[in-house]
Amino acid sequence: MAATPVSTALDVRCSIPHPSETKRPIFFTSPLRLPTKRFTISCTSSKTSFSKSPPKPPPNLEQQSPSLSDQLKPLSTTILSDAPKKDEPPQTHLLAKPKSTWVNPTKPKRSVLSLQRHKRSPYSYNPQIRDLKLFARKLNDCDTSEGAFTAVLGEIPHPLTRENALLVLNSLRPWQKTHLFFNWIKTQNLFPIETIFYNVTMKSLRFGRQFQLIEDLANDMINNDVDLDNITYSTIITCAKRCNLFDKAVEWFERMYKTGLMPDEVTYSAILDVYAKLGKVEEVMSLYERGRASGWKPDGIAFAVLAKMYGEAGDYDGIRYVLQEMKSLGVQPNLVVFNTLLEAMGKAGKPGLARSLFEEMVNSGINPDEKTLTALVKIYGKASKQTRNWLPSSNCLKKRKLGFETVKDEFRGILSDTAVESRRPFCNCLIDICRNRNLHERAHELLYTGTIYGLYPGLHTKTAEEWRLNVRSLSVGAAHTALEEWMGTLTKIVKRQEALPELFSVNTGAGTHKFSQGLASAFASHAKKLAAPFRESEERAGFFLATREELVSWVQSRVTSLAVTA
Repeated sequence: MAATPVSTALDVRCSIPHPSETKRPIFFTSPLRLPTKRFTISCTSSKTSFSKSPPKPPPNLEQQSPSLSDQLKPLSTTILSDAPKKDEPPQTHLLAKPKSTWVNPTKPKRSVLSLQRHKRSPYSYNPQIRDLKLFARKLNDCDTSEGAFTAVLGEIPHPLTRENALLVLNSLRPWQKTHLFFNWIKTQNLFPIETIFYNVTMKSLRFGRQFQLIEDLANDMINNDVDLDNITYSTIITCAKRCNLFDKAVEWFERMYKTGLMPDEVTYSAILDVYAKLGKVEEVMSLYERGRASGWKPDGIAFAVLAKMYGEAGDYDGIRYVLQEMKSLGVQPNLVVFNTLLEAMGKAGKPGLARSLFEEMVNSGINPDEKTLTALVKIYGKASKQTRNWLPSSNCLKKRKLGFETVKDEFRGILSDTAVESRRPFCNCLIDICRNRNLHERAHELLYTGTIYGLYPGLHTKTAEEWRLNVRSLSVGAAHTALEEWMGTLTKIVKRQEALPELFSVNTGAGTHKFSQGLASAFASHAKKLAAPFRESEERAGFFLATREELVSWVQSRVTSLAVTA
């Protein structure tokens, strides 16, 4: 196509330096020829005739930049509010690398997050801290009823100033006490209730997963014209995420943008996790790319979110993209990221790559924990015979007919080559492998040997009133083995008619991590399989209880059933 010359008036703003005067802007509204300078302008136009397009008016040079809400409008309309159509299947797979977006260097892409962490309030020393800490301990120890709590409030040792109230509020641990004290402060009307008081209370409520109370406090802040800052929104969003209220998390994220407040890195990583849990891969990667275009350097937590998302989808290309991004940005994976990537590799069916990743983890100086070795056991169970050879290949896992002394000696040799902090997780891993291979007797021998070598201190505790089995530091297979061993010992004691305490308990732990929750559910399932009399406690989270009468009745029923079978 032949080029056609186009003549048009230019509206140019430039600065011409002159040795005798300062720079000043000069405007040209008519064609101007410069004898010593030439400009070549290349452009691409559509087939539409120029004559059909009305001339554009010159821009208003004094027009202000668009407001923050206008800048963020594309984000809320294209990402946060779009729901997938009913006819379209949900997206679970993404290409190895998201599509790149061209950015005009003179007009950088609009920022969607603040690159600065929200600054905490400056610390000031309180000379009355000792007395107030003792008072807070009294509040923590008193009954949770409002009457008992109010009675202790009358013993406050110093006047209720802003600093004293904040110190006590921050020292209360049960969320019920924090909420009661916060409401009591409001009734005193001694000073304005600022954002920091709400934030401290919300964080305590988040620990108790009390999202409705947190949302009520947020609405109270709005009604009383108290500013919601990044910490406030981050607490609301993360609490909604912990309570699996993902729609609520997205709702408050949208409300945050509408107020013109930019999320910081913590809030941004949290909302990435929310969208990942919802399975919205497209939205997650769009937010990720927008954040990167704004200058954000993701940390290990953000990459763990991406790796887990791709792992759940079994998307190996996505996992490879995460690894490439981390290397290009110089982000060194920590233990959490390595564990997440190993789980993702297992779900993607890549045991060989999981092996390389595990070796990289060890070479970087990071020691594996229970979660690492649990992930390896899962991969090991799915892997082919050739791939399994890199996992522990001792005779104690291969040969069934070995004496206990041989097993103990070989196990001692394995432990001598293992770092001290990794020995217990390693023993848990071996027990899990034995149970997966139906080597239950060998699993019991390994547990006993690990107990002899001091790997499980505090596994059994005894008082006159209660005997307890503590399995919170064990893997699922090791916990099953410990329960079977304990029940066998208790059966012998009952048969010998020895003295027994009133209560028996098992502690599986009450952590928020999925490993703790999974251990409790797996233990409950195994106890049911054994018909053991343990029931989950309603008052003590992570505990399973049985009375002396229930245990004796269970032993007698087993003896009867065995006699009938014989």
